[in-house]
Amino acid sequence: NIIRTTHIHADGTRDVSEDKLTLDGQHRIIYSESTWNGEPQATTEIGYNQDGQITKLYINRINVLDDEDWKSYVDRTYDRKGRLVREDTRWEPDHNSSGYIVYIYEKDRLIRTESYLQEALDSYTEYTYDESGLIQTAIAYDADGIKESKRITTSDEYGNELESVAYAYASERTRYGEADENPDSRTTYVYELKQS
Repeated sequence: NIIRTTHIHADGTRDVSEDKLTLDGQHRIIYSESTWNGEPQATTEIGYNQDGQITKLYINRINVLDDEDWKSYVDRTYDRKGRLVREDTRWEPDHNSSGYIVYIYEKDRLIRTESYLQEALDSYTEYTYDESGLIQTAIAYDADGIKESKRITTSDEYGNELESVAYAYASERTRYGEADENPDSRTTYVYELKQS
């Protein structure tokens, strides 16, 4: 379980995200309180199915909408192989942002996700992998096929994320009128040790 994440930005500044966790008897997170640089950010409640997969998420983001909390209710659906195939999200107080994500696989590897706002395609992401399968590249596009971002993730042999390098094409175009291939952020992950 991740308890601390350090974000190192292109300009060298750092941000620290920490989570105070409540675990069940199987060492799964059922409740967390999140902070960003020491300030309260959110609380999260998590539900699991009999296979240990997350089926329900309730996240309360603290004071993000003009001092009002922003809440999301997520329901996840899995196929017979245990792969996530759909994620429905309802937002409060803004119901117009509600929608769903469809997950598409090829040879048991995620190759594409499609995000829908209400019933209209809003964006999609395509995934590729290196030969080892430990490095994944995700490129996100808007509904018109314009590249929005890229994320290169390195994981260990157990699937735990070790590092994520992000490229923010959409925000670069907004700020500078063009996008480059210099990383916009690099994130490293620190895990707690599981005691057996």
